[in-house]
Amino acid sequence: VRIKETRDVTRIPLEAVVERQGQSVVFVYESGRVRQRSVKVGLRNDTAVEVVSGLRTGEKVIIAGHTFLADGDAVRPVEPGSGGSLQVEFFQQ
Repeated sequence: VRIKETRDVTRIPLEAVVERQGQSVVFVYESGRVRQRSVKVGLRNDTAVEVVSGLRTGEKVIIAGHTFLADGDAVRPVEPGSGGSLQVEFFQQ
């Protein structure tokens, strides 16, 4: 049974989305730093979530190591993920 089908949507790994103060947020990698972004999510399954707004196509989202991150923290990519995602390690300058 098909419930709903969407096309041409931005999908990211489910683990990239975290809840902060009642909002869904992601961390985007930009030139060695992370930027926290509030996102509006749509449909989801066991592995991915649709991002309705708050993220542009091609941006790299953090999927691991983001539990303790804050906006503007310096990070270093550790391992590229699939579909435009990154795992990072936090470091202080």
